[in-house]
Amino acid sequence: MSCLTLDIYNNLKQTPLHLAVITEQPHIVGKLTTAGANVNLPDRNGQTPTHLACQRSSIECMKELFKGANLVDLELRNFNGFTPLHEAVFASCPEAVRCLVNHGANVNCKVLVFNSKILHKYKPCFYHYSA
Repeated sequence: MSCLTLDIYNNLKQTPLHLAVITEQPHIVGKLTTAGANVNLPDRNGQTPTHLACQRSSIECMKELFKGANLVDLELRNFNGFTPLHEAVFASCPEAVRCLVNHGANVNCKVLVFNSKILHKYKPCFYHYSA
């Protein structure tokens, strides 16, 4: 009997989990993560599903990623050198930033190309979002 995997790549090096996040289908994200899909696999650009959810400000998909069987690695960088926290800040999504910080994202991580701390450099975009 052959072993089936949820982590099969398409020709763009995207898994079903990447596609569920890209198409903003949190219910499918939840089903895949519960079934054991790897939340830390990169696509052809080094983007994990968490990076993609942050870029799209898809809070519901992010929540489902954190509920899954696998631990989300929030320190993984894409090929541009950005962590999911960087992507959330670039997307001006304070809800995503809060979610990531609540799950242990390093707020002192630096943007390698700018050599500065991400939340310090882009803090002005969050002034009107304070809770």
